[in-house]
Amino acid sequence: EVIQLSGQRALPVYGGMLASIFGKGESGKTWAAIHTGLDVVRASGPVLYCDGQMSAGVLRRRVQALGATPAELAHFHYCELTGTASDPEAVDERVTELGVRLIVWDSALSLISQTAHSENDNAAVTVVYDKLRSIVGCRNVGGLIIDHIANGSIARLPGELTARAASAKFNSMDLAYGAQLAPGSTPSPTGKWSTHIGVSKDRHGLLPSRHGYLATYLPMPNGNLQIDMDRITGPVAASDLDRTDELLGQIRALDPAARSANEAVRRLPGYRRADVLAAYKLCRGGG
Repeated sequence: EVIQLSGQRALPVYGGMLASIFGKGESGKTWAAIHTGLDVVRASGPVLYCDGQMSAGVLRRRVQALGATPAELAHFHYCELTGTASDPEAVDERVTELGVRLIVWDSALSLISQTAHSENDNAAVTVVYDKLRSIVGCRNVGGLIIDHIANGSIARLPGELTARAASAKFNSMDLAYGAQLAPGSTPSPTGKWSTHIGVSKDRHGLLPSRHGYLATYLPMPNGNLQIDMDRITGPVAASDLDRTDELLGQIRALDPAARSANEAVRRLPGYRRADVLAAYKLCRGGG
């Protein structure tokens, strides 16, 4: 059961299943997760956001920045992952009390710090992640873990982005999304930037085309943030990223500059139309 259908584009999350979005710092994964949570609030019901680093005030400001109304904000609940609040059983109590439809756990390191000495300790990670799976399974709520990966811990394999980390983490997921900045893109509070989000695991075949997403982040003059999440035909692969990087250079080298995406397609006949359109969008977005 997909638990959000509000009409806005967001990462699919499913009742009774555990998903993760992983990536390096400043790759847009936390914004994408909050955007997904707000979609659930609008379509299905309350969200519980469990975090070990970001305060309740910071989360509130982020949700507001995405355009949440006061009523929507009231259904976006916060749980600090310190002390007893890091106990999955304590989270389970709040899920029941609030009627939560999605739980977001931000920072896997905070989740397992009470149990494991290292995120690469498979045995300890399995204990915690089994409890998380039990919570989402018994309550038929969605679970989304934001997994912050260190530099050098992401591999680009044919057809997907994967994380080099404890195998227990990856094995526990029903869905896993990998976030990586689009070539040439830099996070900015004033200009557009973009992130590729690929599907690296789909245990139950919920996304048969394994399409990826291009998340474009557009800061607004009033301080809010607009997120456009567009599907990319086919998986996000290393070769796709390399081709986009090449096309960015080709589009920027056009003289005179292309005035539209369709014009760029006509003037670059050696490339697929979809690839040129995606690269042109990045150019226009400051990527």
